[in-house]
Amino acid sequence: MRGTAPQSCPVFNPEHVQFYNIEMGRLADGMISVAITATTCPYEGELVTQELHADRTRTFDEALAFVKNFLVIH
Repeated sequence: MRGTAPQSCPVFNPEHVQFYNIEMGRLADGMISVAITATTCPYEGELVTQELHADRTRTFDEALAFVKNFLVIH
C-alpha cells in the first residue's frame, strides 16, 4: 500500500514531454485566463501532469503570443 504523504514532482525536463495541454477561458472581468500543463513520462510507465505556467491576458492575440513564447517544442 502506498503512503499518504504527498509525492514530489520530478524536475521538469522537456525531453520527457508526451503532450502539452493549453486551456483558455474568458473571465468575468473580460480578461482571458491561459494555463499550460505538460504530461511527462519521467520514468517508464509513469505519467505525471505538471502545471507549467498560468497567466491572464487582455486579448486572444496576447494569449496566443504567451503560449508561443512560453513553449519550446523540440
